[in-house]
Amino acid sequence: AQSKQKKKPNILFICVDDLRRELGVYGSEVITPNIDGLAADGSLFLNHYAQVPTSGASRACMLTGCLPKNKSDLSNEACKIRLSDREEGDEPETLFHQLKRNGYYTVGIGKISHYADGYLYGYSKPKSCKLELPYSWNEMLFDAGKWETGWNAFFGYSDGSNRQNRNREVKPYECADVPDDGYPDGLTANLAVNKLKELLNKKQPFCLAVGFFKPHLPFTAPKKYWDMYDEKKLLLSPTPDLPSGCSKLGFHNSDEFNGYLLGEEKASLDKRMSDVYARKLRHAYYACISYVDAQIGKLLNVLKDTGEFDNTIIVLWGDHGWHLGDHRIWGKHTLYETALGSALIIKAPMMKKGVRNERIVSSIDIYPTLLDLCGVQHPKGLDGHSLTELLSDPEKASWKDVSYSYFNNGVSVRVPQYRLIQFWNGNDSVLELYRYKKDLFERKNMNEDKIVKLEKISAQNLLFKNREAFLMDYIYTHLELFNNLQVKKYTCIDWTSLYEELNRLHNGFYVCLKNEFPTLTEEDLQVCCLIKSGLSTSRIADLFCISASSITKKKYRIRERMNQGKEDSAAYILALDLFLMNYPQTKLSALTNEKNS
Repeated sequence: AQSKQKKKPNILFICVDDLRRELGVYGSEVITPNIDGLAADGSLFLNHYAQVPTSGASRACMLTGCLPKNKSDLSNEACKIRLSDREEGDEPETLFHQLKRNGYYTVGIGKISHYADGYLYGYSKPKSCKLELPYSWNEMLFDAGKWETGWNAFFGYSDGSNRQNRNREVKPYECADVPDDGYPDGLTANLAVNKLKELLNKKQPFCLAVGFFKPHLPFTAPKKYWDMYDEKKLLLSPTPDLPSGCSKLGFHNSDEFNGYLLGEEKASLDKRMSDVYARKLRHAYYACISYVDAQIGKLLNVLKDTGEFDNTIIVLWGDHGWHLGDHRIWGKHTLYETALGSALIIKAPMMKKGVRNERIVSSIDIYPTLLDLCGVQHPKGLDGHSLTELLSDPEKASWKDVSYSYFNNGVSVRVPQYRLIQFWNGNDSVLELYRYKKDLFERKNMNEDKIVKLEKISAQNLLFKNREAFLMDYIYTHLELFNNLQVKKYTCIDWTSLYEELNRLHNGFYVCLKNEFPTLTEEDLQVCCLIKSGLSTSRIADLFCISASSITKKKYRIRERMNQGKEDSAAYILALDLFLMNYPQTKLSALTNEKNS
């Protein structure tokens, strides 16, 4: 048994807070030699997206491999609400719990879930003894140093003070001439280096998860990392204003940033920040990234010095992105590219090196990927899909290039070249469509253009050329999320457009269906059309907010009605095509055309 355990790869999982795709290897001017080197040894994902643009909810999705299912899943308290008070059951609590159950020694250091040191307590409260993830870790560690608690350290400054005890009377950045461990991430790196050396001497395979705070606000880093940049030469956002034709429902006034009360300027949607101050803040953010890059380099060097680098799975993950003045926002919390796109690098033994992977992937895909790489069985109910095949074959034809994201009153779907966002405002909804060309910025809401007819069903022709899967199959898969937002079922489907599209694509399908089977109810017809559109039973169940077994029973009842006295008719062939989905389409077309004529 021990010999089999030795063959399991060790894992180093690195979480970096608020790290958008701002690394040298992504083409940024930020200096990150250690992370760039890691990417050269593995796969860099150029189009990775978080499911929620806020830390706690994004991490909950990654940790569980699941999309949000209700409004509480969109909050920073998602893990606390869903996991912290739950009894240990058959289903694993998180990715790390599943690894622990399968022979891995799991250690967490720093911010892996939402709470800064993994324990549940308020920003200004003493540290508690209650873990946020009670079953995931053999050890949960953190060195708070002079800051004394995890949250004090998270919002800490070099003199040992923090945002809380200074009543927010602080700047959103700090440049202090201190060594690396003069700020918390340096202490985290030291602790992780020592623990990594200890774990490498164990016979048991391990998973070491290390969470770094920076570049989260406040942007604090040692002076030597600030000195790596010439502030006057730093580039500014190429999209400092709101997109043309946008609804403004998805934007905000940067309240998190403005909560640092001694900042020289306030962020606002009404006007841009000055170029001088914008460069100052970019300088601070970049210095933080270079600082964290150096800390990550210390961990990578341990693996290289001990000869364990090639045999270790390494994941570097940013929990979501961050607007650096893009669309006049300084912060996250939007459903746009800059807030949802974040860094992801995966290096695994025996996989290709130096891959720049352009496929669209999601944070929820990390869970099944790691289990596959470790030879561990998937638990039930994961929404994510394993990236393992993409690590060796980035052009894998079967990969579905789509990512869903959610926040507040909106849902977004990202596909190659496009993002579609729907916002709800009371009983009304607004659609925004953006096309990405040479860069990944939203410049113009194409839904404003009369040239682009963005009906819910015709949009699929724009987004998915030469495919008959409808856009609702993607964007409304998890409609349950909006039950608490008072969105009625069916309201997201333009049935008239769906029927027209099916008639066009399949030779009068809906007309034939309705005429031949007058006993079918309107809901029966809707189910038939969704099946014909290619939706699975589970996805149809989501749309109707009922169980998959109920949909299956409904399908059989519909088929029984369709079969009565129709065994030799073209309509019966239509029924076979609908439910068996294996009748030759050419013959079906001929039969329905003959019948219609």
